[in-house]
Amino acid sequence: MTLRVDTEAIDAAAASLGTIAVTLADRADDTAQHSGAAAAAGGHAHVVTGATDFGDYWGAGLGALAIALGELATQFGDAAAAYAEEDRVLASGARDLL
Repeated sequence: MTLRVDTEAIDAAAASLGTIAVTLADRADDTAQHSGAAAAAGGHAHVVTGATDFGDYWGAGLGALAIALGELATQFGDAAAAYAEEDRVLASGARDLL
């Protein structure tokens, strides 16, 4: 039984995760900026505190998720490279047997 791994699919998944990670990082930055703007606009102290807390909470959460997805994308990329190398070694071994 031969195990075939679709390295192109793994590469595509890694690229997709990387894109999502970048998008989430941008959203985290946007959230922090918007909450900062709301806080700077002044108003009732609870509104200012709520806007700041919202931005901190969601900005940190999205930032952490972006980092995790980026690391996962790297792991997918590393796995694809390892599988591709394994395929090359197996193909070379098969040629040597012939």
